[in-house]
Amino acid sequence: MKQQHYEPFVEATVETLEMMCGMSVTRAGDAYEAKNILPAYGIIAVMGFSGGLRGMVLLTMPMPVARAMVGAFVGDPNIADESDISDGMGEVLNILAGAATAKLPFPGMKISLPMVLMGKDQHLAGQHGIPWVVIPMRMQTGGEFDIRVSMAEA
Repeated sequence: MKQQHYEPFVEATVETLEMMCGMSVTRAGDAYEAKNILPAYGIIAVMGFSGGLRGMVLLTMPMPVARAMVGAFVGDPNIADESDISDGMGEVLNILAGAATAKLPFPGMKISLPMVLMGKDQHLAGQHGIPWVVIPMRMQTGGEFDIRVSMAEA
């Protein structure tokens, strides 16, 4: 996958979390390609894309990291209800996906509604023949999460 296909998602994640959550976020390592089924953290927010690119983007993180992120987003550091955390994760992904789409060199991109999955021992398979690019991220508070992008030109 070309860097120009996934880099806008990294930029949008950093910008969105800083602006909407007041959180400083940086890369925790180099982006790498994964062709196999990948284990995921306890919460996954995923969206589909179509247009000049087709594919998926997701955020996956441990529940404590999701709780901190969503708590900062809604202004409630004590947020505990999993359905509220799920809703917040979907909304954060929706905002950053919209921001990333505006940065992509493909006009007319369309995004699906976000879907959030929760639970232990989840594994993700990518699209046939389109690997995931995994970008490890770290919040200033120390929580780590991944951005994963699987895109191909349509």
